[in-house]
Amino acid sequence: FWNAVRNNLIFVAGTVGTEFLLGLGLALLLSRGFPLQRLWISLIIAPYAISPVVSVVTWKYMLQPTMGLVNYLMSFAGLVNVRWTTDPGLAMLSVIFVEVWRSSPFMTVVLYAAVISVPTELLEAARVDGAGGLRTFWHVTLPLIRPAILVAVVFRLVFALRTFDVIWILTQGGPIRATEVLAVYLFNQGFRYWQFGLASATAWIVLVLTMLLSTYYLVFMSRTMFGSEQ
Repeated sequence: FWNAVRNNLIFVAGTVGTEFLLGLGLALLLSRGFPLQRLWISLIIAPYAISPVVSVVTWKYMLQPTMGLVNYLMSFAGLVNVRWTTDPGLAMLSVIFVEVWRSSPFMTVVLYAAVISVPTELLEAARVDGAGGLRTFWHVTLPLIRPAILVAVVFRLVFALRTFDVIWILTQGGPIRATEVLAVYLFNQGFRYWQFGLASATAWIVLVLTMLLSTYYLVFMSRTMFGSEQ
C-alpha cells in the first residue's frame, strides 16, 4: 500500500508540475501572437481531443524496445533497445511523459484564456513605468491569472490522483510495481487477489483525498468571488 502511495505522489507531482510549467510557458508564448497561431493552437489541443485509449495504445507501440518508433529515432544517437516501459528506472518517467502529453493541453487552454484576458492597459502602464517583461509578469499577469491557475491545478490534481487507464495500458503497474499507483493497487487487490476489504479501504482514501481537494477549491473560489460582498 505505501509503495502505491509513494508512486502516486511521484506520478501526481511529476505530471501536474510538468503540465503547469509547460502549459504556462505555452500560454505566454501563444499570447504574444505570431504567424499561423491558430494552427499551432489546434496542434497543441489535438492530443486532448484524441480518445485516451487510442492515444495511450499508440504510445505503447511507439515505446516498444525493438520495433518502437521512439527507439528507432534514438538509434541514430547510438541508443539501442531502451526499455521504456519494462525498466523499473524508466517506467515511471514513461507514464508521466505520456500523461503530460495527453493532459497538458487542458492546462494550456485554461491558462491561455486567463493570460489573454489580462487588460492590456495594465500591461502598458507597467511598461511605461519601466517594468521589464519578467517584472510585468510577476507583479501584473501572475496575480490576475492566479484563480485560473488554481482551477487548472486542482482539476488536474483530482484527475491525476485517480489515473488508471494510462498506467494500466502501458505497464499494468509494473515492472515490479514500479508504477503501481493507488488506482492500480485498488484494481489488483479487488479483482486480481480478491481482497475486497483492502480495495474498499483504498477507494475510500482516494475519495477522501479528492473531496479535500475539491473542498479547498470551492472555498478558495467562494472567497475570491464573494469575499468582497461578505
